[in-house]
Amino acid sequence: MKNIVFAGSWRDYFANLSLSSFDDFFYYSAGRVINKNNKRDVSVLSLPASDGGSGTFFLKRFSNPHIKDIVSGWCAFGRATSQAKLEYNNVMLLLKHGIDTYKPVCFGEETVLGVERRSFLITEKLNAEEFVDFLRLRWGKLERDEQEKIITSMARLLRRAHDNNIVLPDAAVWHFFIRCESHESPVQLSIIDLHRMRGNVTSRRRKIKDLGKLLWSMSADYFDDGHKDLFIRQYAGDEQNKIAEKVYNRVNVLLKRHRPKDY
Repeated sequence: MKNIVFAGSWRDYFANLSLSSFDDFFYYSAGRVINKNNKRDVSVLSLPASDGGSGTFFLKRFSNPHIKDIVSGWCAFGRATSQAKLEYNNVMLLLKHGIDTYKPVCFGEETVLGVERRSFLITEKLNAEEFVDFLRLRWGKLERDEQEKIITSMARLLRRAHDNNIVLPDAAVWHFFIRCESHESPVQLSIIDLHRMRGNVTSRRRKIKDLGKLLWSMSADYFDDGHKDLFIRQYAGDEQNKIAEKVYNRVNVLLKRHRPKDY
């Protein structure tokens, strides 16, 4: 069985480009592949717009998911759920709670006896800058109070997610985007890579893991101890002393297992 779900009025847009069936999308070959392994790949699509311009989209394709992914989707939604639908639902949950991420266009899935065989997700390109690029090019030129505004925004994003019982296991620096056009403008942060995100999670331990993952990913080339302490303080408020030790213990566990990405 093959199925496609469109957000908004995107069905007509793609129909005008002769893209309507599951196979049309899944086997679309004009995009530029930017990430690939044996289970999924991501391509950038540049498609014409009706006004004569063009739009940029990301196409993520999933094939023959691991058993652990099938089980994880079942645990998240109580039924067999394709990888594309899982991520689409996660996007919609974040947006519902005012947490910015990429905007969904559509997802499609092919199932056999209710189990995913293949699926795809299309999202619009974010109107924002990759945070790691921002760090390399602009972070060192900012005044300390401007840096602290950004740290505070990161803390508030995680706190909003956790207050709504959403956990973000992939909340690392390289999964953030930033829109900060002037010193006077409010800092707008977005987060991507939501494949492992889960809702309806009340576990304090899993939320501590999110905080530890983010601090672990904060390179000493850009973030000092003061930045990290500020993050915990802005996230935790009066509970700062209660959770700080747990967060730093988690950071130390991660450092023993993995080296953070260079950026």
